[in-house]
Amino acid sequence: MSKKKSLYSEVHDIQSLKKAWAQVYENSLTSASKETKSSVREFKLNEHANLYKIRRELRKGKFSFDGVKGIGIKKSKKNGMPRPIVSSPPAIRVVQRSILDVLQNKRPVKKFLDVPYSFGAIRSKGVPNAIYAVVEAIKNGATHYIKSDIVSFFARIERSRVINILSENFIGQKQFIDLIDQATNLEVQNLIELEKRYGKDFKQLFLFADVGTPQGCCLSPLFGNILLYDFDMAMNSRDIICLRYLDDLIVLGRSLRAVKAAFRNANRLLSLLGLEAYDPEKDKSKASQGALDKPFEFLGVEFHGKNIRPASKARSKLLKEIDDLINESVTLNFSQVTNGSQEDRSFVKTLYQIHNKVKGWGNQYYFCNDKAVWGSLDSEIDIRIRGYLDHHFASMRRLNEQQQRRRQFGVHLLVDSKSDPVVW
Repeated sequence: MSKKKSLYSEVHDIQSLKKAWAQVYENSLTSASKETKSSVREFKLNEHANLYKIRRELRKGKFSFDGVKGIGIKKSKKNGMPRPIVSSPPAIRVVQRSILDVLQNKRPVKKFLDVPYSFGAIRSKGVPNAIYAVVEAIKNGATHYIKSDIVSFFARIERSRVINILSENFIGQKQFIDLIDQATNLEVQNLIELEKRYGKDFKQLFLFADVGTPQGCCLSPLFGNILLYDFDMAMNSRDIICLRYLDDLIVLGRSLRAVKAAFRNANRLLSLLGLEAYDPEKDKSKASQGALDKPFEFLGVEFHGKNIRPASKARSKLLKEIDDLINESVTLNFSQVTNGSQEDRSFVKTLYQIHNKVKGWGNQYYFCNDKAVWGSLDSEIDIRIRGYLDHHFASMRRLNEQQQRRRQFGVHLLVDSKSDPVVW
């Protein structure tokens, strides 16, 4: 009888690590964290050596998950605790991603990913698919909804239960299961600092043992989907549809009474897992209910009858990010720039960054059908670009030196080129 292949060896296969690194690097390009971008750039300088170092350490069983920090991401609302995000060094994220890639390709895990009612963090099943499912439910007769979030989802996932499920599905792969356990039971270094800044309750969100998975770890959404597999299957019947995107869920049915009954059942099932969803009658900022022929929002998308468009918050965020890019450029005094160090804030680069941001944002909402919103947003963006053009050319006239004008414009100067001249 042939020996079963070690899944642990698949994780440290160099091709698996290279694939994982490519995904980690791509994700870092859109990260809002300067620290994350900086650490990834540093890793990339010696990516070949770094990847083979990870491989060696894994093969020897000596890979360390140290160096993890906790950070608080401020939410849009002034009140409330910040979002607890775990920031890990690139090497850890590469290993976590490689584990995820191995898991997602295995039959026992595919069962948890093929649920037609679950969409978050599943390859090829993102927000557009969830929105299509909502539309399909409405077409099939749904008239009312309850939308809610699961309270402190990642902090309350019973991690030990998920590890046990994986162990039962991957018998004889103890080293692999132990690695998954280590990759999700991270020890955050700056707990004292987090407690001083945000309080004891916030610090508790970074203590991962039997309960809790780290936000920012690519394995955490998979853990959530595994944990809620039975919930997803039980909550959907002929008359009730319950769609879930990680901790966001929407219950749709043919009457408000039926939807409310289904929601009560949802909370009963969640309570068996140590979870609960916000009540739309008590937590109106976190949950809502009503008729589907009235405007409602789900996953950052607004439904206005048959019109579907990005939510107002998403539209405002896009304009703010454009404003921020322009402000970073116009507030820089190019008369004090003596080399190419501020190239990213130059006129050309700023316009290119705006171009990429607008293009990426628009493509993200390709499924929306309310084109009037696109026209309105384009007009707002045009106003900002015209203002930027006026400021730029007025500023160019004030600069005395041709070199300063070139740097502000963003066209490379030969004097800023790399220089190591021959000594004669």
